[in-house]
Amino acid sequence: MTCGGNLLRNGVVVSTQVEDLQVRFGVDDNRNHVVDNGEFPIDDLMASVHDLAMIRTTRVLLTSRSVTPNANFAGRRTQAANRDAGAVDHYKRRRVTVDVALRNAR
Repeated sequence: MTCGGNLLRNGVVVSTQVEDLQVRFGVDDNRNHVVDNGEFPIDDLMASVHDLAMIRTTRVLLTSRSVTPNANFAGRRTQAANRDAGAVDHYKRRRVTVDVALRNAR
């Protein structure tokens, strides 16, 4: 959960200046043991029509933002997963994306 730019875990600050944290799931719908391009992603497990036992990968997207804006920098929030891009706001950002293959996937 993010609160005021801080990433929290059980109410404890884990990281500061986190603007966005998303987790997406890759599902092997055609059961070929590979998550193909059209099979990624699931954003909401509760609303999913997929067989959740077919989840093969997890994608974590983390976007952090500078503490203060820089008037000389034409930065903007970029589109990431299910979040739209934003207007120019002069903040510098860094995004990290990690795909993790699930160990117990069969």
